[in-house]
Amino acid sequence: TDDEYDAKMMQSHLIAASLQLGPLLFTEFCSCSYNQSHTSLHGSGKASSSCELPLATLALKAFVACIRRIAIDIGQHSLSKAKRVSTLIHFAVHKASSCLPTTKDRWDFFPTSTMTGAGEKDTHDIKEGVSNEDMELRRVLKAVISPIVPYRNGDKVVWRGGLLSELVAHCMDMEATECCDLLESAASVIEDPDIRQQMGVYLLRCWDYVGPEVTWTGILGLEHDCSYSGSQNCSKSASKALEVAIALGGHLDGDTPIPPPPKAADSFDDLPRETLCRHRKMFGLPLSRFTDWPENHIDHMERIAKSGNEAGLFGNLQKISQALLSQLGIGANFEGTFKKQPPRTSVEISCVQIVASAA
Repeated sequence: TDDEYDAKMMQSHLIAASLQLGPLLFTEFCSCSYNQSHTSLHGSGKASSSCELPLATLALKAFVACIRRIAIDIGQHSLSKAKRVSTLIHFAVHKASSCLPTTKDRWDFFPTSTMTGAGEKDTHDIKEGVSNEDMELRRVLKAVISPIVPYRNGDKVVWRGGLLSELVAHCMDMEATECCDLLESAASVIEDPDIRQQMGVYLLRCWDYVGPEVTWTGILGLEHDCSYSGSQNCSKSASKALEVAIALGGHLDGDTPIPPPPKAADSFDDLPRETLCRHRKMFGLPLSRFTDWPENHIDHMERIAKSGNEAGLFGNLQKISQALLSQLGIGANFEGTFKKQPPRTSVEISCVQIVASAA
């Protein structure tokens, strides 16, 4: 009908407007972030209403609104949701790089980078069954949510952090909260549950402490007068990060049982790990790999896998629950369950500690 046609045309125009306005808003956010008086650092970030939002926070909030607008259901649009979102973020980064040339190399670094040690191995880049749109969106989001970790750059190892890690490092709590909203709005359109949960893992790691002896480089290169230990002040964004990580994991534990797949073996124990992973994905259940988590978590996860979790799969909710138990000391058998084997440090998550300490 004419009304349906007009509604679809209106949605198309709103998407087009968001693609044009979004890069300008994101560039404004990046520019304002250099001026401390335009950030939540001014006045200790105690703004309580929308009219008191600092310019940097307001610009990023408006950019997130553009992401939500282009991710709406519009029927048979020429571009998928994931393609629209990745295109908007790509345009935004390109615009910001053009207006702030010193950031261009830092934005360009992440899509082709590889963490060293127990970090990311980019297994998804060769994973079958994942759409190109999901892979492209994951690639453009790397610069936003990469934690501060060592990367191999040619023959050298350098420490780099993504946009969210840099905001947390400079105690920009309100901007970091909006950045969590950005990830939730963008990653929620990814169809592959494994990639969604991996984004949640990286999000949680953005609060990991890096000592003063480590020299690292952020996306924007901010130099506000705050130490990294000030990330303890980012309790609002840390709480939002936990909420987003659980949502991206589908609110499901990594041990969530799944219906038996067609023509399956009599017992799941008889199925190879690859088969279990494939069938979990088929039912939309998340899984998390050992290499997604920090090195001090890996031994703990391997022990659980050997003790009965044959698939070796772990959900964000499972890890967050263990970290809360560890932080709050809840449970009569806590010492025997968590502290003796594995060590307590293997279930600690920095943003959980921040939220618990601020409660």
